[in-house]
Amino acid sequence: MASPDDRRLLEAARSWNQEGLLAPGALATLETRFANGATQGPDSLGNGALALFALGGALVGAALITVVTVTDLRRDLASLLLAPLGVLLAAFGIALPRLVKLGQGIEEVLLVAGCVALGAGLFAAPQAAGYDAAFVTLPVIAPLAAVAFGVLPFLVRARSAAPSLAVALFAIASYRTLSLAGRRDAFIFDELATNLQLAWMAVLAGMALLIWFGARNAPWRPLALGASIVALVAPLVLLLGDALSLRSEFAELVVGLFFGGILAAALWQRERTVILASALVIAGDAVVFGFDAGGAGLGVIVLLAVAGGLVAVAVRFRPQLSAR
Repeated sequence: MASPDDRRLLEAARSWNQEGLLAPGALATLETRFANGATQGPDSLGNGALALFALGGALVGAALITVVTVTDLRRDLASLLLAPLGVLLAAFGIALPRLVKLGQGIEEVLLVAGCVALGAGLFAAPQAAGYDAAFVTLPVIAPLAAVAFGVLPFLVRARSAAPSLAVALFAIASYRTLSLAGRRDAFIFDELATNLQLAWMAVLAGMALLIWFGARNAPWRPLALGASIVALVAPLVLLLGDALSLRSEFAELVVGLFFGGILAAALWQRERTVILASALVIAGDAVVFGFDAGGAGLGVIVLLAVAGGLVAVAVRFRPQLSAR
């Protein structure tokens, strides 16, 4: 049975054949191959099965965390142990399918479990026993996590939820790594420096651009790209509010303009995922701005205006939204 992606491709091929864009006999060949399941492989795992395997991986990661934490290790030692175990699991998830014929489900379980374990080590480090202990573990784990989460998506060949989870955790790991490079207590939000926020913004923007333009054929790309675009909200808000001390209304306007620019670029590139992600941020920002600036009355007006604008974009740029 053909996957949903295969069926969409076959429908497109039939449309192209009607327009005379395919060579004689090409459509019949494609239909035969799809009927025989020739295009199916590790990438053809359905969304429901993928979600269940990812949930299974999260539970495996949670089990590993439990085993490590009930061994009466100090929290700093537990976090130091979870981080390499997470990297090891993710490495197995990437390497084993290349060495042994395994279903994608096993790969997904290992990848997600590795992300969960490494993320737990990253989160546990600042809560390690004693202030000094936190800065024994965090300088080791944060750079390790940032590199692992930054590289992981580009090593995954099949459809997977792990790259999207890795992108979200990369945002946190890179922030902590840059904070540690600044000063001893820089991970406290109230003491962030402008250069740190700019660096974090640049790192996350670089990750988004890498996925946008460097992973065009990756089956995991859409969700991971959307996550990388939404992740830009945090450093931008911190930069505008904490470092530049803009009033909340002005900061919200800048956020809307910034993501409006991303939306325009996505429409030009016909990048549906970025269109949807940036529109989501703009809608949320408009809600906050409307009620923050003028109360319920202005809030309702802004909501209706943004809704109308999004509908107009959907109607005007329907071909772009139908593209990848």
